[in-house]
Amino acid sequence: MGGVVAGIWGFTGLTGFVFYLLIMAIASLGLLAKAKFSVGNYFDSWNRIILDGFFGGLMV
Repeated sequence: MGGVVAGIWGFTGLTGFVFYLLIMAIASLGLLAKAKFSVGNYFDSWNRIILDGFFGGLMV
């Protein structure tokens, strides 16, 4: 979603990448808060929340 918004708003280059990082960080924190910071109950590890979503979005 961060990449789509960055593209629509015309953020390119470093600005678009930083915007994407910011949106992904906010989304990861939102997931953690929704899970009440009990990662083990809902996910395999912290990497599932933080890194998998970030790198998955970069590959699209």
